[in-house]
Amino acid sequence: MPSPESALLQSWHHNANAWIDAIRSGSIESRRQVTDQAIVMAVLGRQPERVLDLGCGEGWLLRALAQRGIAAVGVDGDATLAQAARAAGCAPVHVASYAALVEAHVDIGRGYDVVCANFSLLHQDIIPLLAAMHALLAPGGALVIQTLHPWAVSAGDYQDGWREETFAGFQGQWQPMPWYFRTLSSWVRALEMAGFRLADLQEPQHPQSTVPQALLLVGERRPV
Repeated sequence: MPSPESALLQSWHHNANAWIDAIRSGSIESRRQVTDQAIVMAVLGRQPERVLDLGCGEGWLLRALAQRGIAAVGVDGDATLAQAARAAGCAPVHVASYAALVEAHVDIGRGYDVVCANFSLLHQDIIPLLAAMHALLAPGGALVIQTLHPWAVSAGDYQDGWREETFAGFQGQWQPMPWYFRTLSSWVRALEMAGFRLADLQEPQHPQSTVPQALLLVGERRPV
């Protein structure tokens, strides 16, 4: 039986085209109304010149940043998503697994003012990856993470562990995706262990909703 990490990667390969359609059609309401703007504003708030989008998918954030004059570089582990980003005018976009990034097997540049991870940290052992991103940041740089809000999606089980996304309600043919749930304290601890200082914490929320749509963390690079 494949490990959850292997099943997670396989689900992205299977779901890539359905994901591209979902993003480009604007069919995910929370992204359209709240979270897309939240990550853009968080990145812009750092006034960066160069940004790395970790797990860039089909490249919507790369395009949004480029329209604002920011040099944005993407990296994703799925070739279909990376090619879709390139075809839409995003460049450069690298194809590399997170394991390859941890081992520095792929040169994706360095000296970034911001590394952002928008709903792209779904595996269990994220600390080595975050530490690798720390090494790619310029002095004073920051890591901006937007992820599922642990309180909103805990479903009464507030402890770290693997969960499953079934994509119920999404149009198209989707393969269920395992993803790793972590508590708020677990997120903060991971940042600290990877060499970051928590500089900001936001809970993007629609004004007509009583539930936060996401958790947004900004970690500043501490000197090595």
